Amino acid sequence: MQKGKSDFYLRRANIDDMMLFFDWANEKTVRQNSFSTDIINFDNHKAWFEKSLQNKDRYIYVLMKDDLPLGQIRFDVRDEEAEIAYSIDKSYRNKGFGKIIISLGIEQIVKDCNRVQTIVAKVKGINEYSKKCFLRNGFEEYRKIFDRDYEIVEYRNKVKNKSIG
Repeated sequence: MQKGKSDFYLRRANIDDMMLFFDWANEKTVRQNSFSTDIINFDNHKAWFEKSLQNKDRYIYVLMKDDLPLGQIRFDVRDEEAEIAYSIDKSYRNKGFGKIIISLGIEQIVKDCNRVQTIVAKVKGINEYSKKCFLRNGFEEYRKIFDRDYEIVEYRNKVKNKSIG
């Protein structure tokens, strides 16, 4: 039986999450599916994480079930578009949490940044799981880009902004 997304919630990432994000970012499968496959050193991660938490156009959330962090999702907003990136802790993959984190993330970014009209996802062509997760959340394939040694599939989702205006 698959859990409903009501069993889960997102919270904003904070400085106490630095090591958690560092471990997630350097996990083998995450590195393979990233556009930069190199291991991230801690000093670079620390600088990036601290800067990211202060960036008003970057929204970073942690997927929670009770007190357990299951993954992270990030939105980088530019004008009316938000580029999405996410990962699920290796212990919780293949349980439907990718679909849940994307769905909750879209709901949250629309609440937190009401100018967002389109969510953009860029996925390595070999990452079948993420491609399916985006399609299951209403994304449509927009284009394919060939960069270096791999294919990038770009997906887009027009969101309905529920803000009152």
